[in-house]
Amino acid sequence: MEEDCEKILVQKHVVDGKKVLNFSLRDGYSKEEKIKILEALPKSLTIRMPPIDYLWLHENSKLSDEDKKKLSRWVEKLIGNLN
Repeated sequence: MEEDCEKILVQKHVVDGKKVLNFSLRDGYSKEEKIKILEALPKSLTIRMPPIDYLWLHENSKLSDEDKKKLSRWVEKLIGNLN
């Protein structure tokens, strides 16, 4: 029963996440859309990642400040490659 609840919760996170950013569809985004999505990503990581209910299941999954900085630098590099 507990495994089923965890599985459902993880599936919900995946579905919800893909509504915001779906890397599988990246080739369908225009350059401008890609840049807009990428520019919003660092703030989303800071505010939403990982979701609180995800942390209930995976306590050690919280992103450190250094992790967030690395992700922000990665996003900046991606944006630079698009320009």
